[in-house]
Amino acid sequence: MEKLVYTIWKEREDSALASSLRAGLDLIPEVLDLQINLPDPTFTGGQGPIRNLLEQFDGLVSLWLQSRTQRAAVEEVLAALCDGFHGYAVNESQPMTPQLPAPDTNGRIDTLSQVCLLRKPDAMTYDSWLSTWLESHTQIAIDCQTTIAYVQNIVQAPVTDGAPIIHGIVEECFPVAAYGDLNLFFGAPGDPAAMQANIEKLMASTAQFAPLDCLDRIFTAPFVNCQTSETRAEAIPELTHA
Repeated sequence: MEKLVYTIWKEREDSALASSLRAGLDLIPEVLDLQINLPDPTFTGGQGPIRNLLEQFDGLVSLWLQSRTQRAAVEEVLAALCDGFHGYAVNESQPMTPQLPAPDTNGRIDTLSQVCLLRKPDAMTYDSWLSTWLESHTQIAIDCQTTIAYVQNIVQAPVTDGAPIIHGIVEECFPVAAYGDLNLFFGAPGDPAAMQANIEKLMASTAQFAPLDCLDRIFTAPFVNCQTSETRAEAIPELTHA
């Protein structure tokens, strides 16, 4: 089984994009599970997006297939509904048990989902970069933020022509109230000194493998397909987390 992640963009706002993507992709029997991350009106102020790696990047479509060779119908749906996309085959790691609320009837999960794209700095070897990210940084990120879900996608290869080089795709989820509330976001509600300490520790760790010019970041809300999620739960054994 393979996980594919597509970065997508849309020139004009489309409030129905999540439901349209879910409806179209759910018709493809090879899609075993699906998650869509899109900008949400809840997250319109505060910190803006960071874009250094991809000229256009508005969301993610993550899905599971038995093989990447089954993706043609998926890309037909993306081409019909999005203005562009890049696809990557990834290995997924979940270093903590998600503590997410249940999706609503439209499949939306009420959480702030921070999505980051990572590219290895030129000065680092790939092995050193990967070890720093997965083995040194992960627990610091969890400890220094109010993290309720954390997914690390290690990019194995692009699956679409012309896809820019990226090495990692990260999704970190937080309570919705953490958007615009730095004390809560950085795991120190009501304690400015602890918040500042967490920020400094997190930034120092991030700088080792993901300097600002080597990442993109957007804030999104995740949408899942409840039916395919149940299918995947039955089909996939428990993962070994990094």
